[in-house]
Amino acid sequence: MKRIGLRDQRNAEAFGEENAERLLDGRVAVVGSGSLGQLVMGSLAGLGVRGMYSVDDAVVLGNELEPLVLEKEKNASKVEVIGRSVRKINEDAELKISCGRFQEWQIRSYSPQVVVDASNDPMKKLRCFDYCVDYRVPFISGSTDRYKGRMVVFRPFSRLVDPGLRSRMIRSGFFFKNELTLDAYVGKEQSGVPSGVVAGLIVDQVKRVLLNEERGDIFEEINYNLYSRKRFGRNDSIVNCFSDYSKYTAVVVGAGALGNFVGMQLALLGWGKVLIYDDDRIEAHNRNRQMMFHSGNEGEMKSRVLSERMRAINANVAVEGYEKRFVLGDGFSGADLVFSCVDTARTRYEISKQALQDEVPVVDGGTTARNGRISIFVPGETSCLNCQNNFKEMADRREKAEQKRLREGGCLYAERSVVVPNIIIGSAMVGEGLKIVYSGKQKGILEGNFFYESTRKDRPFYLGPRIKLGTEECICLD
Repeated sequence: MKRIGLRDQRNAEAFGEENAERLLDGRVAVVGSGSLGQLVMGSLAGLGVRGMYSVDDAVVLGNELEPLVLEKEKNASKVEVIGRSVRKINEDAELKISCGRFQEWQIRSYSPQVVVDASNDPMKKLRCFDYCVDYRVPFISGSTDRYKGRMVVFRPFSRLVDPGLRSRMIRSGFFFKNELTLDAYVGKEQSGVPSGVVAGLIVDQVKRVLLNEERGDIFEEINYNLYSRKRFGRNDSIVNCFSDYSKYTAVVVGAGALGNFVGMQLALLGWGKVLIYDDDRIEAHNRNRQMMFHSGNEGEMKSRVLSERMRAINANVAVEGYEKRFVLGDGFSGADLVFSCVDTARTRYEISKQALQDEVPVVDGGTTARNGRISIFVPGETSCLNCQNNFKEMADRREKAEQKRLREGGCLYAERSVVVPNIIIGSAMVGEGLKIVYSGKQKGILEGNFFYESTRKDRPFYLGPRIKLGTEECICLD
């Protein structure tokens, strides 16, 4: 019997119906209820995973700025509040919640296929590891702070390591103690931008486990670091970019998958004013990747609902939703930054031209089912987005192809998209925005397009060729 509903339709199209059903049957234990744990839970719900076990003893303080703590009921169990939000993202989620101190037996009674520790607590990670070693279950350890994060994967069945060596490494504890406890994050506050990126990486690894796509060594580590020039280094190499963002105005063009995560991150940062453009309505199949849209929102305008969710996260953010498509001439006057979250080359070209006219920086993002890209435009520092990516030429080609398809009785559709690349790219887009508006200005901006490829053999992040500097030779305003 087929169980793929409209909400999971895009997952089935991206991964195949059989794999989408495997995701429905997945069982994942998530330890930790901070920003990282919340975004892991929300993303798993978007991916279609129904079986989730969440455990933590934290309570709601009432003043949190966290993605899924939309109810500010003081002293309420945080995992229960998060659970209610997760059920709104995926009404079919089968959650088991434990509101207390983490113990190994709690996980054992659930028999998960994979265990995720999203806390910044080494002792919790040790207990998770003990269980995963004893029962040969994959373990994913993640931690974040304000500007960077790390994910470490432990694969007890890796075929790329000699069994004898693997056994000695596991028994000694050295391997885990030095790598998987992530001691550098102890006592640090988890923040939205790195938590979004690392949550996406974690959920991609969970998907591989559930779909039997696992590959790699017994141990794998991936870093995301806003202070690294390439964004994936362990060590800091550029200056601080965090300040008070309440004085800034941002324009978000597109309230779909990327726009959801960009808007969420801006609310978490306490951005001063946000203007959102989108003329589309919410459909059931959007909710596999658009975490801010809940069950019952179908048919409502995306810009309005996203604005409401952002206010629920942070009431101090002034959000205005415009139920219209952005067109050249709308203007970016008064904006400090523009986020381009659209899925057509034509609109990207119009955004690029408008930003060039108004001399406003832009962070542009795009995703497919497995990959993503970020491009930036900074007036006087980089070439425009159209010069970098040939959006106008791309739009002309696609429109001609679509006209031909329509004449032949068909049509062209946008790329099928799922939650993982969108939470990674959407969160990283806001990280790049921080670099641009920081008072130190252009120190540390991207030197090339930022790419995410989930199928890449080594690290999934890399930078493209160096961005052409300056706008003197740009003819896009002619």
